[in-house]
Amino acid sequence: MQALAEMMEKKSKARWGNKIGYVLTRLPISLPDDPLDYIRQAKNIIDRKKLSLESRFSFTAAKLTQDIFGSKAVTIHFQSYCNKMTISMAVDSQVIQDPYQLCDDLRDSLRMFKEAVTKQDMV
Repeated sequence: MQALAEMMEKKSKARWGNKIGYVLTRLPISLPDDPLDYIRQAKNIIDRKKLSLESRFSFTAAKLTQDIFGSKAVTIHFQSYCNKMTISMAVDSQVIQDPYQLCDDLRDSLRMFKEAVTKQDMV
């Protein structure tokens, strides 16, 4: 409550709301022996990008590019909030012929990751 009260004070240096960054990245498509190796590699890529200025500038650049050239292939948005993950996907049906298969593959991959984490007692 103290932190909330401080944010409500006039001229407070504390800021309301979430800060949202936008990062574009290519993630490798592979089936490693240990599914967690894939997650470690992806985390390494994202951690490096978060430390760069990319997240500050890429949202505007991506929006401008999409407005000029349109959506390309697939956009996947992950949102995690209150222990719940929501996944949204936009697909160019002329590039991705079977978007339902893509959804099934994503679901299967996430289950594989969950099983690997549970098996290694990392939860």
